[in-house]
Amino acid sequence: MSDPTPPVSALLGRFSEAVTSVVTEAFGGTWADNEEFIVLSELALGNQLTTRELTSSASMARHVLHHLIDRLRRDGLVSTAPSQFDGRAVAVELTPPGRLRAEALRASLQVSFQELKGLAGAVLRGLDAPPRPQRRGGQTIDPLAVLGLTGRVGQDLGASLRALDLPDVTGRRRITLVQIAATENIRPRDVSQAQATYRQSTAYVIDQLVAESLVGRHRGRVPDDARAVTLEVTERGRQVVDGIDDVLWRHREALVELFSIVAAWPK
Repeated sequence: MSDPTPPVSALLGRFSEAVTSVVTEAFGGTWADNEEFIVLSELALGNQLTTRELTSSASMARHVLHHLIDRLRRDGLVSTAPSQFDGRAVAVELTPPGRLRAEALRASLQVSFQELKGLAGAVLRGLDAPPRPQRRGGQTIDPLAVLGLTGRVGQDLGASLRALDLPDVTGRRRITLVQIAATENIRPRDVSQAQATYRQSTAYVIDQLVAESLVGRHRGRVPDDARAVTLEVTERGRQVVDGIDDVLWRHREALVELFSIVAAWPK
């Protein structure tokens, strides 16, 4: 096989999954997305914002924001009231239990970013970019602010990917597709090991990619094991991977900024 080091797009997927897991555990819900990162970051940093301001800040559809706020309010984590600056606007802020959750989220992100330093360094190497120097002796960056930055970078990447005239491959499918594209004669078990996932779940994702004609299965390509199954992206799959790579390089500066912060995360 060729170099098993995961490509940048796969590393980004792992980073996103790690942060998403921390946020979901702290604030509940199903699976937090980039817009939720931004909203929770704004509220957790102590900002009292109106729903209109949150919609604008997170580039979020109004009904989606209202659904999120309603859920957080039912859970007793936020309160809403007429804005003191504009009686027609609705202000949102964390309740005392919500602030406790925010502090727990801050602590969890602190640990998570520390654990992700190596991954962040790998992303920078993949982007052929040295880490940008961080301020010394000043105030440390709040993990909640980095959460907001993560959401905004992820949002921009997602928008650019959706603008491509290509199959919409997201989440675990995207990670798996780019991993297969980057590694010659990779076996399903190699994909599972690289992603630290169960073989059954990896097989399910591979089945989806094969059904969409993005990946093909082959036999007879492994010396001394003619029955071994290997995976290879199809021409259509390669177009998707090339499109993802183009988007990443288009947003290289923002990615370098974010991952330089994480790569230099203090203990």
